[in-house]
Amino acid sequence: MNFTNITYSCGHDGYVELPENPKKRESQIKFLTEKASCPDCYAATLAKRDAENKIGCSKVKLSDDVFKAEYSDCKFTKVGITEPNMRYVFIPYERVAAMGVLKALGVKKDTPDYKEQIEFVAQKYLSKDTSAARKKLLTDEHISDNTKERLSVAFDIIEKYQEIISK
Repeated sequence: MNFTNITYSCGHDGYVELPENPKKRESQIKFLTEKASCPDCYAATLAKRDAENKIGCSKVKLSDDVFKAEYSDCKFTKVGITEPNMRYVFIPYERVAAMGVLKALGVKKDTPDYKEQIEFVAQKYLSKDTSAARKKLLTDEHISDNTKERLSVAFDIIEKYQEIISK
């Protein structure tokens, strides 16, 4: 693979890896200069689209293995990546929040139905007002302090998510 500077279709310059094969290299250059946006413009386009849909995304640099195992349903780009086997992945805030809630509650990623639990938390809890539940659960004397601490963190994550999407 060869690395070279390129001017993307958006007009920004970037350092990209091109294939050794001349035909593939020409094809890649044509795509990057005529159709592809730089990583920042691509992220801005996704953010604008997601804002219109009331969704936001976190741009995270991940290995291909982690992407395939956990985020294969998310949008991604390799534009702007110089390391082999890496990519930028755009993970919806809703998913990040749901994963944070599950982590706060002690649910491990290797739990068999982890992905279903993410969906469940996202659909059932992220849009709900947590103030009454927080007050009730955190004052219940039958709940251990450790569990209360985990619940408090989960409520904080939900409230932060609600604050972000309400903007």
